[in-house]
Amino acid sequence: MESTPTLPRHTVRNHAAVLGGFFVLGALLWWPLPLHLSTHVPGAPTWAYDEATFVWNIWYFKHALLDLLQSPLHSSLIYYPLGVDLILYTYNFYHVLASLPLALATNYVFASNISLLAATALSGYGAWLLVRYLLAREGVDARTAWWAALVAGAIFAYASNRSIYAALGHYDMVTTQWIPFYALALLRSLDTRLSSVARRRAALLAGVFIAFAGLAEMITALFLAMF
Repeated sequence: MESTPTLPRHTVRNHAAVLGGFFVLGALLWWPLPLHLSTHVPGAPTWAYDEATFVWNIWYFKHALLDLLQSPLHSSLIYYPLGVDLILYTYNFYHVLASLPLALATNYVFASNISLLAATALSGYGAWLLVRYLLAREGVDARTAWWAALVAGAIFAYASNRSIYAALGHYDMVTTQWIPFYALALLRSLDTRLSSVARRRAALLAGVFIAFAGLAEMITALFLAMF
């Protein structure tokens, strides 16, 4: 068995700086949203106020699970008194679960906005990790790989399609961070230069990341499964 390839080493501070940089740049690009995090959400009336439904999702999940002690996959608030099942509804469970702890401490709008900004930052960071790994595997020097990966991360995180979906209130399509994380874990699980332990760990992480992607949007999980 061949030895594990040497990859560029970066300190925790370096990783934190990259992730923080993507978060700050995302906040600047979404300006003036950072001034209204607890009162406004990205969206437009053009598409039936879908942004409001994703904030409602957080509230109803908490209301059903904690207040009513019932499944959040059914609601009698719609088509009363029969209600409606929400199994095929665009819930974006990841957005709900990521936002809920903060929502309980603050409010639903603030929690939703922070989750969206985090999705943007993590999208850039994940792409940075993926491209850095690919370039290092091809023998590109660490400094060049670092900057090239940073540019790639910025292109992925701040692409116009993510901004358009955010402006339309389609938060499930903005939750893109698990795409590069899954691709990186999958490629590492197939990298025969890595140890068997590292490959099994990568395979496990790939399963976790595709599950997160599916919780956000099943279309994304389907595309990742095809990949």
